[in-house]
Amino acid sequence: MSVGRYLTAVFGGFVRSGWGLITGLATLLAWLALPDKDVTLGRTSSGVLLLVAIVLVLLTIHVLVKAYGWFVGTSQQPRVVEFAPRPSSESAESPVCTFVIEERGWKLVPGHAFGLYRTVQSTEVCISVVRVDRGRHNDTAIQCIPVWISPVHLKQLTEDPALARQLIVRREIPENRIASLAQGLS
Repeated sequence: MSVGRYLTAVFGGFVRSGWGLITGLATLLAWLALPDKDVTLGRTSSGVLLLVAIVLVLLTIHVLVKAYGWFVGTSQQPRVVEFAPRPSSESAESPVCTFVIEERGWKLVPGHAFGLYRTVQSTEVCISVVRVDRGRHNDTAIQCIPVWISPVHLKQLTEDPALARQLIVRREIPENRIASLAQGLS
């Protein structure tokens, strides 16, 4: 993520909405409206204005630096780093598989749900809806279990766990999948 894209995202709306033009015109009008002579500021007024200006500049720099960290952190999609099918020795009540997902800026806690997608013939297909199970797997990854997973894709992942690294993590869950999950719960 580049600084240029970040600054465009932060200031783009300001410039497009005309506030930059209005602010610039107000500054020019104030400059033209004030006479060259007979306008003096005392030491106290100058000091207060300088203090306010410096505080505003430092506050702006601080906010931009802090927001840039958030911008970079949330612009990267999480990725699946590991897939583990349920061992045959475990009971049928345990989850059919587990996914370990590197957060990469997302802050997920137990209970959050999201979709796992796979590109099939140049189309993204939702193959699973997963939820964060027990939280931290390590400092950068979380452990997730499927709420729903396509049996065909589960079979392919079980046969070749390396396919899991090609999965795409999205916050979006298709509406038809939510409806079918809701029907299954009732």
